[in-house]
Amino acid sequence: MKSFRMSGKLALVAGMMSVGGLPQAFAAGTAAGTSVDNTATVDYTVGTVAQTPVQSNGGTPTTFVVDRKVDVTVTHANAPVIVVPGAVKQALTFTVTNHSNATLTFALTAVDAVLGATVLTSPNRLDSDDVAATPAITMYSDAGLTNVITSLASLAPDTPTTVYVAADIKTSSLHDAYIGISLTANAFELDGVTEVVATVGANTAAVDTVLADTAGVAGDVANNGAHSAFGAYHVETAALTVAKTATVVWDPIGGTTNPKSIPGAIVGYCLVVTNSGGAAATNVVLRDVIPANTAYYAVTEVAPAGAPVAAVTTGTGATCGSNAHGTSQGAYVVPVLPALPNVTSTYTDPIAVSGSVWTQFYVKVQ
Repeated sequence: MKSFRMSGKLALVAGMMSVGGLPQAFAAGTAAGTSVDNTATVDYTVGTVAQTPVQSNGGTPTTFVVDRKVDVTVTHANAPVIVVPGAVKQALTFTVTNHSNATLTFALTAVDAVLGATVLTSPNRLDSDDVAATPAITMYSDAGLTNVITSLASLAPDTPTTVYVAADIKTSSLHDAYIGISLTANAFELDGVTEVVATVGANTAAVDTVLADTAGVAGDVANNGAHSAFGAYHVETAALTVAKTATVVWDPIGGTTNPKSIPGAIVGYCLVVTNSGGAAATNVVLRDVIPANTAYYAVTEVAPAGAPVAAVTTGTGATCGSNAHGTSQGAYVVPVLPALPNVTSTYTDPIAVSGSVWTQFYVKVQ
């Protein structure tokens, strides 16, 4: 109780404010439904004699009830999850936080972002692909992706809760594509059936509801009891190209001097495989069918004077002959009908990002 001496001999005591029980303190403030009671007291004297204090409303407290402020956020780290085409059950990690001053249930919805949506910022990244249509996008409560959920029941205030959203990546997704998924949390009453709505009109004696959420990314506007955020995948894969050149190296008339591709001539093929993608390529196998009107020129043949001693050779780099591996990774494949004769190179080492490998072999014009 605190007294203030007024002019003359009147003192006002403002005091005895009580909050029903001991109030819970949340970041959002006093818990909804808390009763706030207050009684004012006036002390005074007449002459030199203290008089009986007078309380407001005859001692009956003035009371109001703290209303419900509903606010929720959904967040995702502004960094993509790196995936490769065809990857399954890839998880994005979201955090849902109830900033309300009451415990609520939140319905969850995960949706593939529309093409062109800004799914990452600083720098901006636009959605350029979709996740696989089947299986459907699924939400989980655990990092092991075993417990499927569709809501967060009885989520207490100030309790950040992790939600994992998983989807499959299409095998057709291209390198450097960004794929966004939005997660929306929508406020419901504890029964999980009744959607929370704002109280319309003047303040009532009961617990009113005020929607205080901000706008999200998935079409939810401010003050509608919902919030959403994007998570994103970034597709990184190998992007292989093959460059093939043919060079006449010998003919039966002029030998190696200005050789022409006449019958009996030997032509060398150089094939360079380059990885311009964002991930190493492994288990790379190159096959090249021996073209019609030619025959594979084998090392077992007796080479004419000046003709190359032929074999299938491989190596690393963008130029045939550089960093040669020898003949261990390439071979001529004798056909089993109806297959066609071909040269096959199996590269035992990955082709690194921006790396190249090559294969060289020779044919004789028939």
